[in-house]
Amino acid sequence: MGLIGVMGALGLLLLGAMGADDPLILRDDAGHLHIQSGAAGTVLVQHVDVLAMLERLDAQVGDLEARTPQARARVQNSSAWTVSSIGGTLASAFDARFEDLDGDGRRDIVVVSFWARAIVWYRSLGAGAFQGPLTIAGDLSHGPRKLAVADFDQDGRPDVVATSEEGGSLTWYRNEGGNPALSFSPRAIVRNVLGSYAVQVADVDEDGWLDVVCGFRGVGHVAWFRNAGNGTISQTPHVISNAFDTSYVLAVVDLNQDGHVDVLFPGENDATEVLFGDGTGNFTAQPFNAVPTGIHALAVSDINHDGRPDVAVASFAANLTVWYAQVSSGDLWAPHELPGTLYGPRALAIGDLDKDGAMDLVVGAYIENRVVWYRNLGQGTFEDPIELLNNTSSVRCVLVDDMDGDGDLDVLAASYSGQVLGLALNPLRP
Repeated sequence: MGLIGVMGALGLLLLGAMGADDPLILRDDAGHLHIQSGAAGTVLVQHVDVLAMLERLDAQVGDLEARTPQARARVQNSSAWTVSSIGGTLASAFDARFEDLDGDGRRDIVVVSFWARAIVWYRSLGAGAFQGPLTIAGDLSHGPRKLAVADFDQDGRPDVVATSEEGGSLTWYRNEGGNPALSFSPRAIVRNVLGSYAVQVADVDEDGWLDVVCGFRGVGHVAWFRNAGNGTISQTPHVISNAFDTSYVLAVVDLNQDGHVDVLFPGENDATEVLFGDGTGNFTAQPFNAVPTGIHALAVSDINHDGRPDVAVASFAANLTVWYAQVSSGDLWAPHELPGTLYGPRALAIGDLDKDGAMDLVVGAYIENRVVWYRNLGQGTFEDPIELLNNTSSVRCVLVDDMDGDGDLDVLAASYSGQVLGLALNPLRP
């Protein structure tokens, strides 16, 4: 039976379908219209994209539901979170990032595995499910430490850059695409420079191309490497500080809000510096507050909702998580300790988990093998921690992102001594 015969049997009248890619419009005996979207996935009525409008309305209704007392009570109940593990044979996850590597609209997970000497990724299948680990680079000569993800060559495919402290290397892996499997080609930026560790990405010289900023613990340098475009990242370091030898992390962000990226890294013995950039690749150093020893995690966000970026740090050695309110433009900071005691906090992320407009802190405790949520009550006042995960041993990294596509932030934790990634799905919008 052909299309017309099927429609007749169902009591449907074809009103319009000009091409194979156009929406199919049908009317039944009751006068109701049935519209099936075309290949482009859009339906226009009076030049309005109806499907996009419905998606926006659904998101708005979901946000309203998330603000109800019932939803707020649910999200603050740790037993309401859906906890699971993303397994495979991954060992010693040291760092992780979210990015849509394969261009399917879903956020994948990129992980560096220290003892496996590999960089892998997990393909998102939607609804909080993942496939992997899939290899980006394996059988490396030394275990990778830290990574960042960005589209360095502007081909629309995110690439990966990673460091190896023991190998003294800084390498970017070009995403060559592929269907269904992705392939990546390594391109060395640095070889045999002792202690390459923390790495971030930003357009330092404001030429429209993303550059690489790296901290080298062995030689104490913080340097940036210029992206010349067309897939070429210079191997010449532009050293902007010689005080990184006691540091593990750095942030590249516009702290003083002058439109240029700055660099912050916490060191020991008052070696913490803020390097204020001028947009040309030059920086001016200024001391930051004295911070606790052993800072392994750092995050920047407007925590007290005053319009200025603040800084949060996690001290593994001092068992402290502290946030610093920016009182004036980059040169005065007020410290605030978070309540309670976590043993060995080594991972930190910031995000609004309960959608109340205040940025919360998520902290991973390496010694206690758990991840907790510090709920921001407003203006940077935090309540006692709520445990979200205890299935991830030796937590090295925590991330917040919408992993199941329901519009709220979920939590991911990377295990250094185990073989899993711990996942906690937010119940705010069930």
